[in-house]
Amino acid sequence: MESALSKSLTIFSRTAAIGVCLSLTSSCNGAWARHPQRACPGGFESTFIQISERELGYGVAEWTRALVQLQPLGVTSIVLQYSGDELGPFDGRLPGKEPVRALLRAAEPLGMRVLLGLYLDPRWPKGFSVDVALPPPLDRPDAAAGLARTCAAAPACAGWYLPQEIDDATWSSAERSHSIRRFLSRAARELRRLSPGRPVAISPFFTGTLGPEEHARWWGELLSDRPVDVLMLQDGVGSGHGSAEAASRMLAALRPVTRARGVELWSTVELFRQVHGPPRDDLPFEAVPAELATVLRSTALERAAGARLAAFSVLDYMNPERGPAAARLFDGYAAWCRERGSGGAVR
Repeated sequence: MESALSKSLTIFSRTAAIGVCLSLTSSCNGAWARHPQRACPGGFESTFIQISERELGYGVAEWTRALVQLQPLGVTSIVLQYSGDELGPFDGRLPGKEPVRALLRAAEPLGMRVLLGLYLDPRWPKGFSVDVALPPPLDRPDAAAGLARTCAAAPACAGWYLPQEIDDATWSSAERSHSIRRFLSRAARELRRLSPGRPVAISPFFTGTLGPEEHARWWGELLSDRPVDVLMLQDGVGSGHGSAEAASRMLAALRPVTRARGVELWSTVELFRQVHGPPRDDLPFEAVPAELATVLRSTALERAAGARLAAFSVLDYMNPERGPAAARLFDGYAAWCRERGSGGAVR
C-alpha cells in the first residue's frame, strides 16, 4: 500500500513516463521536451548531489545542464546533501552566487523534487553534543528561518534531509540509543515547526555490529515516535563497509519495521569504489566510478528487498564530463534503462 507521504507530497514519482512533465506546479517547457524523462523500472529514482568548490559558482544554467543528464537515467528527485557548512550557507559564499537557490529553480521546470540538506558539521559525531544540541543551521534561529524561507519559496523543495549519519557501531548501546533517538526527535520537531507538513529524510549506514534482525529491532525503537519520514540505508558497497548481499538482508529485515512505522524505506546505492581514505588508509578520501556490473547487482538485490533506490552520486561518478570511466558507467546504465523502459526484463 502506498504511504500517505507518497500520496500527499509525491516527492519521488514512481511512474515517470517519456515526455510527461512530473512537476505539480509548472507545465513542461522546451528544455523538458528536448530531454524527455525516461522511466527506468528497477533502477534508482533519486540521486544525492554535493556542492563542492566548483558548484559554489553554479547558476540556473549550469544546474540545468547537469540535471538534464539525470533524465535518461530515470532520476526524478534530488537529495542535496548539504546547503552549507561550518562557514555558513553556500548561498552567498561567492559574490552574487546562490547555488542552492539556483538548484531549486533549475529543478522546477524539469519536474524534479529536492530534499534540502542542512549544513555539514565537522563536529559530528564525536564532538557534537548529541544530548542537547540541534544540527546547524537549526541551532541559529536566523539562519534556520532563512533556510526555511528558501524552501518555502521554491516549488521544487519537497522537504528536508538531515545529514548526520547514524550507524549501529556508534549508537546501538542502550545509553547512546537513547541519546540518538532524542536527537532525531529534537531535530525533526524543529524542522516541522519551521516547515509544517514537509517530510524529513535520513541516510544511515550499517557496520555489521548488529545482525539484520537485531539491526531492524534497533531501528524500530529509534523510529517508534516516527521522527523521520524517509530512511535511506547506505549499501556500503563502494566504501567497503558492506556488500549488496549484506545490504539486501538489512533492507529485508527493515522493511516490515519501517512499514509499521509509516516510514518509506530506500537504499542508497554507492556508484563509486573507494581507493583512499579511512578506513582503508589515512589519506584523503578518493574514489573512482564503480563498474556497471557492480551497480546493476546492487540495484537488483536491493530493489528485490523492497527498497526504492537513490544513487550516491550520479553527478560525481556517472557524469560523462568526469572522465572515461564515468562516461562508460553513464552509457552502460542509460542503455540498461532504455531496455527496461522498452519492456525488457529486469535482470
